Amino acid sequence: MAELTYLPFASNARILSVAAGGPPLQWGEPDHAAVKILQQAIIAAGFPIEKGADGNFGRLTAEAIRAFEAKYRLGPVSGVAGRAVIAMLDEILGGRSGSALRQGVTVVSATLTLMLQRTPGAIPVKLTHYLQRTMELCDEYGLKVRFQDRQHPPIDFPGTYDPAFDVSRIRKASEKHTVGQSSVLRVIMAAFDAGSLEWGVTEGAARAQMPVRDFVVLNTAKVKVSGNTLLHEMIHATGLSVHDSDPASVFAQGEGGLTFKPEHAARVSTAFYSDRRP
Repeated sequence: MAELTYLPFASNARILSVAAGGPPLQWGEPDHAAVKILQQAIIAAGFPIEKGADGNFGRLTAEAIRAFEAKYRLGPVSGVAGRAVIAMLDEILGGRSGSALRQGVTVVSATLTLMLQRTPGAIPVKLTHYLQRTMELCDEYGLKVRFQDRQHPPIDFPGTYDPAFDVSRIRKASEKHTVGQSSVLRVIMAAFDAGSLEWGVTEGAARAQMPVRDFVVLNTAKVKVSGNTLLHEMIHATGLSVHDSDPASVFAQGEGGLTFKPEHAARVSTAFYSDRRP
C-alpha cells in the first residue's frame, strides 16, 4: 500500500485500515471520527454534503461518494468508501496539502477578534456552522477566534442588503451601533436581496495605511454547506483579492473546500484584527 499523504487520513487508524484493503466506510459506520474526516475530504474535493461533516454516514454521504466515484470512474458506483475512494481522495488532497506545507510558511499564534452583528431580517442561527468551521480550521494553526457583541440587539438596517448600493448605509448603522473598534473585523449577518449569488462580501473603505477592507457581510438567505464563507472573507479582509486556483482551498472561488493553507493562515495571523499585527 502506498503511504497516505493527506494528513487527516494518515493519522486515522480506521482510514488507514481501509487504505490497506480493510472493510470500507459505509452506511451506519460506528467510527464517527473517521466518517467526519471522510466527509471533510469529500467536501474539500468539491462534493458538498447538505448537513456538512457531522460524523454520521447516511444517505447524504453515500450520495456524495457516488458522485465522486462517478466523476473519477472508480469502478461500479457503490456509495461506500473503500480502498479506491480513499486512494483517489488522498491523491487529490494529499499532494496539495503537502505542497503547501513544503513552502515552509511560518504561522504565528494569535487571537483574531471578530465583532458579530446582525440586521433585523437576518437569521443568524443559519450561520452557526460558519463560526464553528472557522474556529476549527484556525485552531489547526494555533489561531484563536474571539467574538464580540454576539448578544447585542440588531443594528438599525431595515430590509435586505444589496452589495452594490448599501455599503455606506450598513457601515453607518454598524458604527452607530458600536464605535471605536479599529482592530476588530466587523462581521454583519444580513439577508441579501432575492436572487443574489453571493454567500458573503468583503466591504468597507480601505483603512489608513492598510490596503484592506474592514468589514464583511454574510448572507443568511444563501448558506454555503461547507461552512467556509466566514474564513474566506477573513482572508479577503487581509487585502488578498485573487482567489486560490486550488478547489480544495477555503479561498477558492465558488463552493470551495476545507483546506486552510499555511500562506492564508499566515496572512490572517498578522491581520489588522489580530493581536499579532506587525
